[in-house]
Amino acid sequence: MQQRSNLHREIDRLFNDFSRGFGAPAPLAGPGEQFGLMPDMDVHEADGRIMLTMELPGVAEKDVDITFNDNLLTISGEKRSETENRNGNAYRSERSFGSFSRSMSLPFRIEPDKVEARFENGLLKVTVPRPADAGPQTKRIEIRH
Repeated sequence: MQQRSNLHREIDRLFNDFSRGFGAPAPLAGPGEQFGLMPDMDVHEADGRIMLTMELPGVAEKDVDITFNDNLLTISGEKRSETENRNGNAYRSERSFGSFSRSMSLPFRIEPDKVEARFENGLLKVTVPRPADAGPQTKRIEIRH
């Protein structure tokens, strides 16, 4: 039974990954929003830092914006693509545009001066150090009768 449940979860994950592919039509787009971009993002914590990697193929570094508001990290930008092909009497021109925005709340207040970001070959890597005073805040609450 456990094996079947794992298989179902994996199949669901594959369909979700496929359907939210970068540049796929947004199923619930509002008026004037033809395409919704949802770039893949990996986040993990190690050595007192949160490391985020976002795949942004075809996006120029100048079109990416990283902002912080207290403990909220937001990465947004715009993908612009134009191709033109002339072959004898045939002419083809294609343009695609779309914006994206991903936000995540971190478990501590961000110190923007200590955050590092690198963009190379379509990969954005952001490293956010955990402040020394921002240890895990786990506390058991007693239930009163």
